[in-house]
Amino acid sequence: MEPSLLPLSFLVPIGVLLAGWGTVPASRLRESALAALVAAISSVVAYVGFGFAFQLGGVGFSPTAPAGLTGLDTAWSPFPGSAGQWTFAGLEGFLLSAEGAPESLALLEPLALHGLSLAITAGLIPVVALGGNANRVVTIAASIISSAIVFPVTGAWVWGSGWLADLGVVLNLGHGAIDVAGSGIAFFGPACVAFVALRMFRRPGSEPNRDVELPELRQPLLATLGALLFGAGWLAWVMSDPLLSAYRATEFSGVALIGLLGAAASMVAAGVYVWLASGRVHLAMLSRGWIAGWVAAGAAAWFISPGSALIVGLISGIAMVFGQYIFERRWGLQDHAGAVAIYGVAGAWGLIAVGIFADGAFGSGWNGVLTPRGVQGILAADPGQLSAQLAALIAIGLFAMCVAAVLLLPISFIVRRFPSAPGTHTVPEASWNAAPSPDPNPAISSSAPTPNSNSEL
Repeated sequence: MEPSLLPLSFLVPIGVLLAGWGTVPASRLRESALAALVAAISSVVAYVGFGFAFQLGGVGFSPTAPAGLTGLDTAWSPFPGSAGQWTFAGLEGFLLSAEGAPESLALLEPLALHGLSLAITAGLIPVVALGGNANRVVTIAASIISSAIVFPVTGAWVWGSGWLADLGVVLNLGHGAIDVAGSGIAFFGPACVAFVALRMFRRPGSEPNRDVELPELRQPLLATLGALLFGAGWLAWVMSDPLLSAYRATEFSGVALIGLLGAAASMVAAGVYVWLASGRVHLAMLSRGWIAGWVAAGAAAWFISPGSALIVGLISGIAMVFGQYIFERRWGLQDHAGAVAIYGVAGAWGLIAVGIFADGAFGSGWNGVLTPRGVQGILAADPGQLSAQLAALIAIGLFAMCVAAVLLLPISFIVRRFPSAPGTHTVPEASWNAAPSPDPNPAISSSAPTPNSNSEL
């Protein structure tokens, strides 16, 4: 653990925001910026007030919890007498206050600051996905649902010694669900919230369209800078994690290498796929592939080899591009920032990758499962870990989408019933949805590049 890197972890939400704004029409930037500011403030208030307690209030039950966090030992379980197992939410640490000996709570504030960066990230993902397409009430509501409910609760299930982490001890499913850097918790879950919001509040006329045009990169500097800052923030977040304070600096260096390899492979895969389909190198897709690689590596980076990291990255880049096509053109979602594909598809793949590629070289004792070797995936003859990862994927996805649908439904009724109510205006459609290209390519249009276009190299 490197505490000095903790402030740099806030580069992750900054990177998400800047990369998302790179392709958002200028007419919607003001609305998106306002929503992002409100989302960031509400994320901070919610996480400090109750989100941290729900997420990590029971982390002290974990047998591998650092000594400075053992005082966080109050959690809720629907099964009385479960003795710290099958917990669904923590109940200690509200307003960052807890009872216990000072030495048992020494890492409380660093842990809260560490989680806060991803709480803000979770709140910003729906903002960049909606990108000013929905009214501000919907955007801010989706952001609060993501950062104040989905992120803390699903984090408790995995990081807070919750029921998904206990699948290894209770049901002998590998080492239980693993998501070290939030592939599922901080990225996939919020992307599911964004997906529901986009489906429920789809703009009139945004019907599925087989013809695909590459996203116009309106602000190439923002997109590139955002991608680079995201990677730097990811490295800082991983290397400053208080939950992993017992590990040596050399082990963190290996994780950083895995993350870099995954991001680079994902960027190359996305770029080559688009080049083969359209005949040009597209900067926006390169940036998105780079971010998707970091997201996918988040869950698996501690447990896979460099060769496996390249495979994870390659699949992540291709899946992100294909996912963007499905979401935007098959289902008619107006996600100009590609957030659902970048964070949703890559986050889901990152969770699954642990159960496939973990090689057993690291993680013995993880989540209290003592084995001769570390975490092993199905390629290392342990199908139980893949089952645990799939359980986490399904649980996080269903919870995020169900909560979003239930809480956004009343807002949907109000918006449709009173379309002229304050804060429920409709942003005019910009020129992004020009007439579709006649090219029948079902993946990406290969129409000739326009002169002076800043969306390609």
